[in-house]
Amino acid sequence: MRTVTLSVFQEDYEFHDTDRVEFPMFDESFIVERLGPSSLRFVRKSGEQVRADSIISVDVRRAAFTFDPRLLDRPVILSFNARVIVHPKTSVSLYLLVPLDLSLVLKSNGERIPVGNMIGEDFLTSCFGPPEFGQVCYIYYSEVLWKETELGEASSFFAVVPLTIDNVSRGSVEVAKIILEPWLLDLFEHDGRIYTSAVQFRVVSRHSGTLIYRKAPPHSGDRPLMCSRTRPPKSWKERLLPWTARRRGIHYFKD
Repeated sequence: MRTVTLSVFQEDYEFHDTDRVEFPMFDESFIVERLGPSSLRFVRKSGEQVRADSIISVDVRRAAFTFDPRLLDRPVILSFNARVIVHPKTSVSLYLLVPLDLSLVLKSNGERIPVGNMIGEDFLTSCFGPPEFGQVCYIYYSEVLWKETELGEASSFFAVVPLTIDNVSRGSVEVAKIILEPWLLDLFEHDGRIYTSAVQFRVVSRHSGTLIYRKAPPHSGDRPLMCSRTRPPKSWKERLLPWTARRRGIHYFKD
């Protein structure tokens, strides 16, 4: 029996016959089961509720799966409804949450073949042809039970992006909005592994002045970069948007 390799956020797991591995992600989890010689079952659960269930037939002689974090393809805008004042020669530090999708990719003979988006509005049935016809894989069942979140995002995962805004002018400046270009975002794990390319912010102010924006100092080795919307670690709870945004009147939306 050949094994199937599954990579979750660059951590590799080998699946033998009838293996079952669960990846907890706060109050949700992914369950991957090996169903005999040529099938894998992917289940997404929230508590006892099954939110997505898909079975994939695979040519295991050349198969390896990977879950890849994938950024949105449109800018994320943070609009400040309350007054956010940056005084002269001072700075404001924020921790932004950028929504992510989690895509499933099949690696075959050195090539990366997208199979499906595991966290989206729909994980539609996709046919790449069953193995007996020489194709890579075949998804023959899927079901999605959840609805969009209050933020209008189907994704449950966010990248945590530290940002510091410096006011180098002589007068106070009120920040109107922050526009984040997610496809240029830097994503790092705590050990320094990189997922994407550079980061870019645009800051629009209501008053004249000079604002410069930069990434906050690198996070410490014990601080996670990937975070779930549903229940963040307690140490982050008072520092992350959108939880603090509700207290400060910050409105979070997509352009």
